[in-house]
Amino acid sequence: MQIVLEKDVVVGDVVKVLQNGGLVIYPTETLYGAGVDATNEKAVKK
Repeated sequence: MQIVLEKDVVVGDVVKVLQNGGLVIYPTETLYGAGVDATNEKAVKK
């Protein structure tokens, strides 16, 4: 697992994580969201 602070995030890095089946956790105004590539069956099962 890799933890990256919001200030250090580069969009291209997030795209690479998603393309490789990874999970991205991101803050919203009220809670945290989780995102994966919905077309990747293994990622969705995470």
